[in-house]
Amino acid sequence: MKPVTQNPTTIRTILLVTAIGLAAYVIPHATGAKPSSESAKRAASRAAIAKESARADVALSNSKRQSQSPAAPLTCTLDGTLGTAPVGGTTGTLATRLFRGGVVGTCGTNTFPTNSSTGPFIYNEHRITNNTAGALCTNVTLHYVSGGTATVNIQAGAFQAPFAAADITNAGRYISDPGTSSGNPPIDIAFAVNVPAGATISLVVWSANPSPASQGAVYQILLDQDAFCGPPAPSIAANGSNITAEGCSPGNGVLDPGETATVSFNLKNVGGAATTNLVATLAATGGVTSPSAPVNYGVIAAGGNASGSFTFTVDPMLACGSVVTATLNLTDNGNPIAPVTFTFTTGTLVPAGTLTPENFDGVAVPALPASWTADQGVNVAAAPLWQTSNSGTPTPVADSLPNSVFTPDPTNTCDNRLYSPVVTYPTGSMLLFKHNYGFEQSSTTVAFDCGVLEMNINGGGWVDILAAGGTFASGGYDHTSVSTGFSNPLLADHCPGGTCGNWSGTSAGFVQVAVNLPNSAAGQNVQFRWRMGSDTSATVSGWRVDNVSIAQRVCCVASNPPTPSFVVSRKVHGVFNGDINMPLTGTSGVECRGTSAATNDYQLVLGFSGSVTFTGASVTSGTGSVLNSSGSGTNTLTVNLTGVTNIQTINVRLTGVSDGVGTGNIDVPMSFLLGDTNGDRSVNSGDIGQTKSRSGQSVDGTNFRSDVNADNTLNSGDIGLVKSKSGTGL
Repeated sequence: MKPVTQNPTTIRTILLVTAIGLAAYVIPHATGAKPSSESAKRAASRAAIAKESARADVALSNSKRQSQSPAAPLTCTLDGTLGTAPVGGTTGTLATRLFRGGVVGTCGTNTFPTNSSTGPFIYNEHRITNNTAGALCTNVTLHYVSGGTATVNIQAGAFQAPFAAADITNAGRYISDPGTSSGNPPIDIAFAVNVPAGATISLVVWSANPSPASQGAVYQILLDQDAFCGPPAPSIAANGSNITAEGCSPGNGVLDPGETATVSFNLKNVGGAATTNLVATLAATGGVTSPSAPVNYGVIAAGGNASGSFTFTVDPMLACGSVVTATLNLTDNGNPIAPVTFTFTTGTLVPAGTLTPENFDGVAVPALPASWTADQGVNVAAAPLWQTSNSGTPTPVADSLPNSVFTPDPTNTCDNRLYSPVVTYPTGSMLLFKHNYGFEQSSTTVAFDCGVLEMNINGGGWVDILAAGGTFASGGYDHTSVSTGFSNPLLADHCPGGTCGNWSGTSAGFVQVAVNLPNSAAGQNVQFRWRMGSDTSATVSGWRVDNVSIAQRVCCVASNPPTPSFVVSRKVHGVFNGDINMPLTGTSGVECRGTSAATNDYQLVLGFSGSVTFTGASVTSGTGSVLNSSGSGTNTLTVNLTGVTNIQTINVRLTGVSDGVGTGNIDVPMSFLLGDTNGDRSVNSGDIGQTKSRSGQSVDGTNFRSDVNADNTLNSGDIGLVKSKSGTGL
């Protein structure tokens, strides 16, 4: 840490001049309308500049926006670069940020200001320790120095140490903050914080705009107590991982649900001092179960790294494509330090559906590939259609060189639309693409110009991908609305009232988008549309899309599970077990019994030649749930189902089924059609006649399917129930 040599009086003078200059700039530019007359064009241009730098923090008076200089001389600094872990601290991203209430923190009690906005927001954590015998009330000033990749609007706050991303929403971890952000252009902001004797707290600096905005911004934290600029400390960061052993055979290089794997985790010391005796413990959270013993990483020099291996089982209840978050809790010489996390997505992606993967490189610019088309709605700007491009902005121009497909973000109203071919896809598919964009935004949540993704199913009309039933697995919309004041054409149909998800602002490079496509549209003709809407003024760099494909996430089974000797749906008719076979492959068995309410409970029974164990059961598709399951350690497993509706096929998954030799999941398809007494997957006169012919008989193994209400009698009640379901079918 280096001492500050500036004279405090000089600092205050500079800050006052800066604040006055900022006020002189902002006040005449803060117009709220877009003039239409020729004489007002220059004012409109200034308004566009003003709206481009608008932010969502509480508006403060000019006097409040001036730097609040520390009462005592600034005696030391903590230097930082946003997005790079500072000495003895950490870096990462926040899902949300503090919403400034305008109240400057003091050394007394401070009220938590709440949190708002949607990230991710880059943050840096600095730790200061009071090694003196008494509490220190210190003034903290955040001073912007230079740099940053986008609008530089940074914030600061004090929290209990060590800081974790979730602490930003935790009033119990919050200590103090300066009441506002540094703004754009940044001005110094200050607040006071009390640090008890012997205590360590975290001073956290973060961007007010979603990542990667402000990445690389250089700043200083100025302190008026030189006790806080003490010796450097170790700081540990995740530095990659490697799967060294897999339970799945053959291995696929990724983690899979139910798989026992060994993973080597590499840790890097990004702090300024070596660790003394670093110990890592893998937490049984985030999809990790049965982790192995803690690992001693020992001494890691400043700037050095070391690896340690853990064996664990991936939660078998996870769906394929789920994220596993492995958290290493750390201590150094017995003292807790900030944990580190590693993330893994289960399964591998394989091509699916009829969409040919498209990188737009097989055509000459500006032509579109075959079956890809473009058109426009309103186009006051006289902007070109979507077209392939290998030059210009935003950069880079392609995710895979040389081409991407591109639309500008023009200076006037435009509705530009790009259409994929008509395709089909199977259940469990994802739409994947990379995009790079620069759109005019009003704030980190409100767009002026923007892009959206739409879907058309069987020619039923264009709707937003989310309204169609899709969900974003990654790279989702980063804004929640569109400004209603400046005639963005998306307001007319896609975004009535202004409320809709969209992409706006700047992505600062190509970003991966993964969309879980709606299973309800699987096997149907669908089409996708990328749609850009710009308003009546201002331009940014535009929108590029590249590497479009449809894929499925595929997981392997750790090993072969034991094969059941029988699988049945069982209902008791008096003292008689009426078992209907449920084949594991081919056409599913039909359970025809229930009640007229068609919301029955059912029992699935699996028999084995020897004793087996299992870890649980769940309904992975269809309507219904597992009430309970039993039998682990015996040769018969029982799964009790509830809330199962009529006229459907569900899948029941038993996880981790093992006979000591093989282990894996067993999927049982079960069809339900109340009244289908002959099992032909429809209810008709054949079922009615069969039930009538059995009326009055005793229930046995030859006729129990006709006892559809399972009351151990064959009579008019069964006939009436079958008649009521006539005409239904699977």
